[in-house]
Amino acid sequence: MTPDAQHLSSLLAAIPNGVQECNLDGVITYNNPKLQQMLGYAADELTGLSIFDLIYSSSERAKVKGCLRPLIAKQPKPSAYATICRHKNGSPIAVLIDWAYLRDENGELTGFISLISNDTEQKILQNQLRKERDQAQHCLNAAQFMIVTLNRNGNITLINKKACDVLGYSVDHLLNQNWFELCLPVSERQTTSQYFNKLISGDIESVEYYENTVITSTGEERLIHWHNMLQYDEDGGICGTISSGEDITEKIIAQKEHTKLFEQIRKAQKMEALAQLTNGIAHDFNNILASILGYADLTLDSLYEMGDQNELVRYIGEVIDEGEKARDLIAQMLAFARTNANTSSEIPLNPAPLIKELGKTTQASLPNNIKLSIDTDLNIPKILIDPAQLYQAMLSLLDNARAAIEKKGGYINLNITHVSGLQAKCASCQKTFSGEFVEVSVADDGDGIETNMLNNIFEPFYGGHENGRTTGLAGVHQIAHDNHGHILIDSIPGYGTNVRLLFPQYKPQQTATVVKPKREPSHIGQNKNILIVENDESIARLQSELLQSKGFITKVFSDTYQALDYFKAETEKFDCIIVEQNMPSLSGLEFSEQILQLHPGIPIILSSNTEQVSATHQNIKEILIKPVSSKILTDKICSILKIENK
Repeated sequence: MTPDAQHLSSLLAAIPNGVQECNLDGVITYNNPKLQQMLGYAADELTGLSIFDLIYSSSERAKVKGCLRPLIAKQPKPSAYATICRHKNGSPIAVLIDWAYLRDENGELTGFISLISNDTEQKILQNQLRKERDQAQHCLNAAQFMIVTLNRNGNITLINKKACDVLGYSVDHLLNQNWFELCLPVSERQTTSQYFNKLISGDIESVEYYENTVITSTGEERLIHWHNMLQYDEDGGICGTISSGEDITEKIIAQKEHTKLFEQIRKAQKMEALAQLTNGIAHDFNNILASILGYADLTLDSLYEMGDQNELVRYIGEVIDEGEKARDLIAQMLAFARTNANTSSEIPLNPAPLIKELGKTTQASLPNNIKLSIDTDLNIPKILIDPAQLYQAMLSLLDNARAAIEKKGGYINLNITHVSGLQAKCASCQKTFSGEFVEVSVADDGDGIETNMLNNIFEPFYGGHENGRTTGLAGVHQIAHDNHGHILIDSIPGYGTNVRLLFPQYKPQQTATVVKPKREPSHIGQNKNILIVENDESIARLQSELLQSKGFITKVFSDTYQALDYFKAETEKFDCIIVEQNMPSLSGLEFSEQILQLHPGIPIILSSNTEQVSATHQNIKEILIKPVSSKILTDKICSILKIENK
């Protein structure tokens, strides 16, 4: 055997498939060891046999024989075919045969060469791979999360059933489609695809968790929380991404509904608290009015009788004092009625009267087996808090204390005190705090709270106590911390609980002491012209007479349109304007806007019965909340007009 022939024989022997040559009569002229092993023959046993003898089925054998002569005559393009061969022991073997023509040096057809592979092994391997693939796909489809893999172009290379269900497409429709063009809203496509391209290029680091919106086949938008990982090829380069996602659309909607429901409950509690507070305030307000009227009668009698002027001054002083009390009560009611429960009042509040009134109204509603004691100090420091929020928080604590002891009866103590030098850890936010505080607390002698429940009682709707102690404590937590406060809980199982709310003591800025003159100087107005627009004739008359007594010249209107027409004719006459916000035709702000178009430089004072007025124009110099004392009104005008008031 020549070296070339030996080399060729070695190559054929190394081929993992069977190799067979036959002449035009179908007689086998060559076969390699792999074919011998496959069919169970020893070396040289196959040579000289007919290929027809190796066909298992007689019908297939006859068919192949019938095709041999036409094949030699027409010589069509070879194509692979599958058949069943006979093993030496007589058993069938499924094979796949690829073949070609053999020609001599003149190009004449001399025979055929075939490459024979065991199709049974191939099918077993394919079945195994198919089973593994199906099992992997089954696991992916069983996952409760969306699973999506993308290649470098952003095309979908794998997607599971959950993702298809969320998106509303079949697997076949999604595979090889561009994720960004098909599954993202138009508003997010460009930004997200640009980020993906930078990620694939390695220009930026991957964000493991993020949320974005996908769009379904019906056009519905769904919010998905994704967990992402990069995929790498054999060389360590980034070749794509794999992401698992959770559809959190319903969860977010549920959270919003939960928040909305919780806010509705808070508003309902606030309305209940408002009704109780109004009853108490109305009672006190009637007493104040009686005092005001009584001192007014004494003043009138003193004027008739021309009695002791010192007594007259005292009577008027009492009227003013009682009027200021009435003003403070009305301010408290207006603050309570504000709809925004998440902002602290800017007016310092002495909480003692409010807590005392709450105790009185609560005491009347308690059953006979529950006794309430109230311990308040009326000289307690002030705090910055919305009275409605404080009332609501304390009402919730009282309701919980009552629920804890209503079956067996007991005692509740409502207490307010000043605490200084305190350093402690908040029971709800777990932060350490220190300083001077006003403490309002509710204590009961019930069963107490178990230690393992203390970490949960501030969760919304947590129902850890059979008597419902934890109702409302999430709201108490919110109110306390909205107003920079904290919560302490002293509870011993079997002995009782004391819930303590601590609010920072209000410390006003230190200002120089101003000595109030006994009598304001007259004729300080220097003949300055003041336009007064006020719908209450008595207040308009009072303001006009007051300013005239100080040397100002006034013009009064109760209709904004009449005032506007007059001002158009006398634009340069007036030095300042006082206008009521709640005018029936044009509001004070609307009137001011038109005035400032006519005279941009004129200063304006806006008055109102509430604090819910905001003005951004620089020439609206002041917003005064009624009732306004004569001194405050005079001082404001003098300050605006730069008039010395000494």
